[in-house]
Parts: sequence; structure tokens; C-alpha cells
Amino acid sequence: MVILFTILLVGGTIGVFYWKAASASLPEDEVSFGGVSVGQPVGYQWDMPVFWGAYDRRFEESPSLSVEKLGTLTEASPALTLPDWVTKSQLTLTDESGKTVFEGSAEEYEEFAFEANGLYTAVLKIWHDMPDERPARPQGWYQYSFRFTLNAAPQITLSKESAAQGSVVGVKLTGVLGSETPLGECDLGSIWFCRSGSEWVGYLPVAYNAEAGMHTLTVTSGGTTLTQEIEVYQKEFDRVDVSGQEEEELPAGAAEEYRRLIWPFYSEGSLEKQWLGAFSQPVKGTTLQDYGAYLVDEDSTTRASDLILEVEAGQEVVMPSDGTILFAGELLLGGNTVVIDHGCGLKTYISGLGAIYVTQGQSLLQNEALGETGEENIVIEMRIGNKSIDPWDAWRGNGGLFYR
Repeated sequence: MVILFTILLVGGTIGVFYWKAASASLPEDEVSFGGVSVGQPVGYQWDMPVFWGAYDRRFEESPSLSVEKLGTLTEASPALTLPDWVTKSQLTLTDESGKTVFEGSAEEYEEFAFEANGLYTAVLKIWHDMPDERPARPQGWYQYSFRFTLNAAPQITLSKESAAQGSVVGVKLTGVLGSETPLGECDLGSIWFCRSGSEWVGYLPVAYNAEAGMHTLTVTSGGTTLTQEIEVYQKEFDRVDVSGQEEEELPAGAAEEYRRLIWPFYSEGSLEKQWLGAFSQPVKGTTLQDYGAYLVDEDSTTRASDLILEVEAGQEVVMPSDGTILFAGELLLGGNTVVIDHGCGLKTYISGLGAIYVTQGQSLLQNEALGETGEENIVIEMRIGNKSIDPWDAWRGNGGLFYR
């Protein structure tokens, strides 16, 4: 009797748990595309664990032919948002003619770019597939089917429409179809557009000597040309009297060597942005010559595109931000010099080092050591393309370089 009672008790308990494993306990099924819910699954199959995973109860429904209509989407790459529990996914996109334009996982879709506007149909399947998971959770899948019309058009937004000399204007381009890199032109400087998710971002330099007034930015993308006006206003820069200072005589061939080895970097480099937050000041020191300063003597006035720091010997010089070493070596003009590519056209040029620790081609993280100071002053420049910008803005985390 005791054995029979035990069997009935255990069996009844299992039955209760089995009964309670209802379809209402299945994982959440909320999925969105371009910010719009794709509706309920058109089919599913789930094995619901019962009695702490000792048994499974199956819930299933064969996929139907229903298709959810999402309407018109204006983003060039509508975002696919899935529940946190998803371990695997498969998305298939077909155009109006039935041609498959994309087939892959949600992660792979993040790199996909629609080539044209039009009517598209999507079939999405998502899984939770971890059979050895403890405590046991439902294992299975949902399938969705939805249709949408894509009607994207390029649009420009700026970090600011009025910028000071020496600053940077962040440029964001949305609604771009295809994977071809947009082209940006302005008399202020060149824009190196880099892809950021479904958007393109670029950075327009406004050098210390940019002419005050209105400037026109022209962006071409997929056969569409857009224009945007940017106002440049004057900034007060230091005036330094250099009268009586002896001008250092350059070694023979110094200027030609610099043009040959360094100038090519003005138009070369990665289109992948490598920085996030504020840059680090590579080394601490006393400012002898600030960026954009007027250098005045009896006969003429010149401008400083670089920053000169007086430093103590033996200090560590560090990476201002993540980047790749384009050049590391000694020059007749500047001595030991390092050029760092941060992506999107932005580079840091540091010269006057006492020793260099890095080599060309190395990729380093922010604050990793580049070298150390010697007896010379440290000269620092930051440029986008061939146009200089104020390093202090980057080091303080200010301005268009940090436009999101």
C-alpha cells in the first residue's frame, strides 16, 4: 500500500506540473522590425520542461500562410529587435519579384544594406536551443512572416550648423541605400564617411584659418545630392611675439623627406572609426605654443597648426585613443615621430620623442605606451585629412568628434 500510495503521489505531482506547463508559459514572442511589431508567430514548436526538467510537454503549431503587414518603413536598414532569450536566428528577405536579397542570422543582417526601395517579404525563425541548460528552460522556435514597403531617402544632420575655427562638425547621413560609401565635399576640408550601423558618420574639419562666413557642404549618395550650409565664426587665438628668436635652420632635404613620408597619410588610412569617448593627452607639459597661435615678428605673422609642449625627460608618452601606427621613425624635420590613424580620416602626429616603443602596423589601445620624452619639446598635431584641428577639444571630449 505504501508503495502504491507513493507511486500515485509522484504520478499525481508530475501530472499537476505537466498540466500547469501551459502554452501561456511559453517564452515571450515580441519581435520588431524598424520599430514596428511583426505581430504573432505564424507557427511554433516548444518542448516545455516539467517536474524540473525530468519530462517535456510539447506545444506546436505548423506555420500558416499568414503575413503581417508592417506598412511603409523609411529607414534604409530597419533594425531587427529580438527577445533576449534567442540563441539562434534565421532571416530571409525577398523582393517583389521573389528574388532573395538576404538570407542569414540577425547578427549578419546588421551588416546588410538594402540596394533599392520597394516591397519586401520576410520570413524569420528564432530559436532557444540550449538542451543542457540548467535549470531547464523551454526549447524550441517561433516563426514569423511579415511584409513591408521600404521608402528610404538620404538625409543630413549636423552636430552644429555654426562652428568655431579649429573645431569639428559631426555629419550624420541616414536613409542611405546600398553599401557604396557616400562622398562629402566642402571647401573647409574632406569628409571620410564611415558606416555606423544603419547610418554613415563623418567629420568635417574647420581649421584655425578657415574663412569666417557661410560654407556649403555637398554630399552625394546613390545618385542623390544633398547640400547643407555651415557657418564658420572667428575664434580668438593667442598672439605670441617671436621677435628676436633665431629661426632653426633645417637640415638639407628635411622638407622633401617630410613631404615624401608624411604627406601621403593626409589621404590614406582606415574608414573604420576607432575612438569612442574623450582622447587622452599623450603627455603632460607646459604649453609653449598653442594651436592656432599667431606668431608675430617684425616682418611677418604666421600661424601655428600644431601644439608645442615643454616636457621633462623620461616621461611616458601614450596613445591618445585606439588606433593603428602608420609611421614610427626618425625624421630630419621633427626627430623621432609617430603617426597614429584613428579612422574616419582622423590622425595624430607626435614628434620630438626621446625614444619610440612601437612599430609601423601595430594596433594599440588608448593609453598604451608609444615611447618616452627626451630633451626635445613635444610637438603634437591632429588632422582630418590635411586640415588641422584643435587637440584640446579632443582631449576634453568636446565637439563634433563625439557627435552621436
